Amino acid sequence: MKQDLASLTAEIRACIVEHDRAGLRIAELVLHAKEQCFTDGLAWLDWCQKEFGFRRRHAFRLARIGDLVRSCPDLATKISARGGTNYEKIEEIAQIPTVAQVLQFIKKHDVSGMDREELREAVRAFLGKPTVEKQLTFLFYEKMPTPEALMAGLNDPKCSGQIDLHREVDYLNAHVRRISAIGDRVDPKELLKVARGLEDIASALKHEVHTRKAST
Repeated sequence: MKQDLASLTAEIRACIVEHDRAGLRIAELVLHAKEQCFTDGLAWLDWCQKEFGFRRRHAFRLARIGDLVRSCPDLATKISARGGTNYEKIEEIAQIPTVAQVLQFIKKHDVSGMDREELREAVRAFLGKPTVEKQLTFLFYEKMPTPEALMAGLNDPKCSGQIDLHREVDYLNAHVRRISAIGDRVDPKELLKVARGLEDIASALKHEVHTRKAST
C-alpha cells in the first residue's frame, strides 16, 4: 500500500520513540539483573556476554544508564527536543559520574537543543577531558610535518635514505584506526575523501604485490 510523506514521517517518528524506550528499558533490565540475580560481578558479565553479546564496557554502560534513569526519572524528557525520550543523549550524559553532576550539567547546558556530537563535546569539556579539537592539535605539538612537506620529503635526497619504512607503515595504520574511531565526528564529505584515498592506496599496493610476485 502506497503511503504519503506525512504518514511515513509519523511512522518513522513512532519507531524512533519506540527505539529510545526499548534502549532505556534494556538498560533498566540489565541493572535489575545485576542487582537482583547476581552476587558475583564476573558472573553477571558472563551472562551479558553469553546471552546478548554485550561486552564488559557495554554492559557497565547499560547498568550506568539504568541507574541514572532510575535516580532521575524525568531525565529523558528534560533533554529531548522531540517530545519523547532520547537514548543517544542519555548514553552520552551517563559518562558523568554522579546524578548531582548530571543535574548540574543539564542546568548549565541547553541539552535539548544539542545534537549528539555537540553534547559529546560538552560532556568531555565538563569532565575536563580533551575535546576533539584539542585532541587533533597533537599533530602540532608533536611538530609533525604538514602533508605537503611530508610528500616533498620523498624526493629529497637528504631524507630518502632516512625513511624508516616499518615506522611509516605503523603510522599509517594508527592514523587509519584513529579516523575510524572518530568517524562519527568528521564531516561525511571528508570521510568520503579519505575512503577514496584509501581505496587508491589499496589498489596501488595490491598492484605492487602482484608485480613483485610476477617477477619472482
